[in-house]
Amino acid sequence: MTTSRASVSPARALAVRAVTAVLSDGGRLSEALAQGSAERAGIDARDAGLARELAFGAVRRLGTIEGVLSRFAAYEPRRTPAALRAVLLTAGYQLLYLDRVPAFAAVHEAVSVARRLRGAPSSRMVNAVLRRVTDAVVQHGAKWDAAHPAAIRTGWDSATILREPLIHGAGREDDQRRRRRLAIQTGESLARLSLLIQRFGDERGVAAAWAGQGTPPTVLHRNSLRATREEFAARAADEHGVGAREAVVWAADPDGEAVLFVPPGVRVAESALLREGLAYVQDLTAADAARLLRAQPGEHVLDLCAAPGGKSVALALRGARVLACDASAPRLERLRENARRLGLDLPVCVTPAGGESAAIGAAREGGAAIIHAPLDVSVAEQCAGGGEFDAAIVDAPCSNSGVLARRPEARLRLCAAALRSLFELQVRLLGVAAACVRGGGRIVYSTCSIEEEENDRVVEAFVRLDPRWRCAERRLTLPTWGACASDWRDGGFAALLVDGHSR
Repeated sequence: MTTSRASVSPARALAVRAVTAVLSDGGRLSEALAQGSAERAGIDARDAGLARELAFGAVRRLGTIEGVLSRFAAYEPRRTPAALRAVLLTAGYQLLYLDRVPAFAAVHEAVSVARRLRGAPSSRMVNAVLRRVTDAVVQHGAKWDAAHPAAIRTGWDSATILREPLIHGAGREDDQRRRRRLAIQTGESLARLSLLIQRFGDERGVAAAWAGQGTPPTVLHRNSLRATREEFAARAADEHGVGAREAVVWAADPDGEAVLFVPPGVRVAESALLREGLAYVQDLTAADAARLLRAQPGEHVLDLCAAPGGKSVALALRGARVLACDASAPRLERLRENARRLGLDLPVCVTPAGGESAAIGAAREGGAAIIHAPLDVSVAEQCAGGGEFDAAIVDAPCSNSGVLARRPEARLRLCAAALRSLFELQVRLLGVAAACVRGGGRIVYSTCSIEEEENDRVVEAFVRLDPRWRCAERRLTLPTWGACASDWRDGGFAALLVDGHSR
């Protein structure tokens, strides 16, 4: 069979390239897609959207897809080059989770990509593996049954049924076989699933694992500088059909403020609410962490790991004067653009890496709601001892294990060695924050992780190192997936630390 280059869609080519980059280099999937889109200037919005769906679907369901490929075909992921894994994952996602494109077309295009990337022998291997998977699918769009031994969950209440059970063997399913089946269905390793069950119990642990398979909604919060509650509600209803009881769902946050849950499939990036600065994006778990700081109008607050800026924005809208620091200058530029769009583009100080002392001084001089400064931890430790801030928030770099649905590539680097390395940085960042906060001040330490190694143990280690501080409150939120968009919660942790001494 002769295959031309024209037979490969731009969407598949972009998705395969992005997934290959993640498998090879361990970078962020969203950044790989953005870079690929920028290099493919002619790609239209429809193809870019399909590429995103294929790439995120493939990486989010990687464990499930490769479990099925290994079950029904002679496939060994660890012995397969990254580019071919990406081809099989994106095509496998289509075959198992989508039914918009005929199976033969998805297989044909995947074979074409494999031939282009690795030559004829690789294309024959891809063809053989995908044909076996195609033959294994009995039904798309079935009702999800948690006890079905041959079901792949494709949505909250939908499934694809395979012709044979996911786990070999006949007879009654014992606990060991159930866990092995659940590991494939949830995309977790057996060891990881067992750890979740050990730490959180069977029901909560399995539910947390399932949340990594869901497609999260986008949560929009009202910008109080640009719209009253009534104006925000009216504009949201006009744009998303809230008043007509369409897919967008309202839910109230702990302050009684209405927030908007926009389900997957709605093109939020094109929303007038965002474009005109009437709303900003932040999951409720992240919003709770910022709220825990209890920032007051006029207080000087340090946001130590700020980008992309949701917590800085939330604190500034409460009247706090926020200095936003981060190690990534490009992500800080995105924060700056978001702040300007929301009407927070008052005088801004952007300093080069290592310029924290100048930025901290500028924060005290007044005039800026949010000041942006790239953060170099080693330099900050030397210059941040002035105790200039009333409070600080440390949204520390972490494993992202509570937000695997949003950052599915994080599952690939979740290991004990990574947690040990992050632990050292997290404790160190708390020390930097403590040096910046005045006597009697407050720090909120937060992560989007559900690992005790990054949460309770970090807080306990810091308090042992600096006994002036005590933990007044801590909250762990497990990731939650539900039938409605408003049921969704990202996983995360937040602890409020208070300094009982004055300086």
